[in-house]
Amino acid sequence: MKEQFKSVVLIGLIITSLVLSRWVLYDGLKTNLSKSDESDLKTVSINSYINPQSYFISFGGMSYTKVYDQEIRHRIWENVQPYIYATLTNYSQVEPIDEKAYVEAFSKKSILLKMPLELRLEDMERIYGQETVPEEVADLIPAEFLIVSDESSSLLLHDRQSGKYYRFTSLTKTHDIPELIGGIQSMEYIEYRKISDRFSLESTVSEDENYLNYTLIPYQYDYLVPNLEIQSEVSLGSEQFEDQIREVAKSVFGNRFDFIKRLEDINGSVIFMYGYGDKALTVTKEGKVSYHQKYDSTNSKEYDVSQALSLACGKLEQFGVLPSGVNLVKYKSDSDSGILTHTFSFTYKLGNYEVMPLNPKKADIQVVVKGNQVVSIEKNVKAYVSETLLENSLSYDKMYDIDECITSNFLEVSIYYLQDNNIYDASMNSIQYYFSIRSAISKIELNYYQSDESHMIPVWVVEISGRTYLFDAYTGDIVTSYR
Repeated sequence: MKEQFKSVVLIGLIITSLVLSRWVLYDGLKTNLSKSDESDLKTVSINSYINPQSYFISFGGMSYTKVYDQEIRHRIWENVQPYIYATLTNYSQVEPIDEKAYVEAFSKKSILLKMPLELRLEDMERIYGQETVPEEVADLIPAEFLIVSDESSSLLLHDRQSGKYYRFTSLTKTHDIPELIGGIQSMEYIEYRKISDRFSLESTVSEDENYLNYTLIPYQYDYLVPNLEIQSEVSLGSEQFEDQIREVAKSVFGNRFDFIKRLEDINGSVIFMYGYGDKALTVTKEGKVSYHQKYDSTNSKEYDVSQALSLACGKLEQFGVLPSGVNLVKYKSDSDSGILTHTFSFTYKLGNYEVMPLNPKKADIQVVVKGNQVVSIEKNVKAYVSETLLENSLSYDKMYDIDECITSNFLEVSIYYLQDNNIYDASMNSIQYYFSIRSAISKIELNYYQSDESHMIPVWVVEISGRTYLFDAYTGDIVTSYR
């Protein structure tokens, strides 16, 4: 009888211990989350996540270049960013200018910065700690900043929303960019031209078309960007999977895995779950890692865009390996059951070149903040293994130029051009639309694109009449296109 009693007591103690351990673990997870949130808000430097997408340098006349080198880009932004944001909030006057005056200013020695983010100036300034933004400029959405060498107290801005151009005159600040421009000019650089100059658009297209097109197009192509061998940050088929996932899981579950369930989905994904889906970490066969947490309404308060971004970036820095060149490219806010929800989308780089997402409608890195809680992180990031030779580049000593890419795919490009511009023409005369198509180019970037599960190839990303084309930089073939 005594032995039976001891057994019952022992079983009771074990059950009690398990319940208490589970409660302590859950409570610890909540406590760590709360502490981590406060810590993230205090220590994360969000300046490194909001950067221009493109850096263009004008040496005066018809000579331009584009900067891809990460170190030089950082030096430029570090130099001009304080001047830009100080001028936008503390100016003596702001005046509208026309596109022609803007293009003429860019033809002088200058630096033009293209911003990828559709963010109101008021929100952007709040992120950088400016509480008061003049009402007359609060709703501007900067698409470009232009700083001219011989206008030491001026800043030109292109507004994305209206398409208008403005000149700000700083009240207290001056810039000093001639030294920056001179330093870049003394290096070896790739020559670029304005499209309007390259294709003589003033004399080849009508005034109804973009004859002032100041988009820059490479003038030299005798350089090579390597194909890359890549791997997923976390790979289900890897012998190191347990070690890989443990590094990511620490930011979700802490160091304890006693009560974490491991499930396998019918699509091959592996799911790690705490409780009844309170927290879940999923790894797909393709290497995408995602984290979802139930929203806790009992421990919530509203965060503004600055606080939410700090929290999002802090969580991202803890969530496995942070790739290089992470840049905020899209921001959206909406109300979910009365709670403000922020969605931040990021790109990343391999070397000096941005990686294009396989799904153009969804960024490779996305963080959702609801109230004061990160409720979702989705990350599909590839890591560099080595440079590699692929069939597409074996017989090439230079990359295709943009004009060759368009010409070798004339039928597809021209059909889309006519369709996108509501032009009905059955003749398909290649000469007739040659210059019109080139005048409609609004973006040219050299990026990486994942060609298969273990390789990245360089692609020319060209936007024509709002449609994006990805051309294989070595074959000129269209990899994909979308609008």
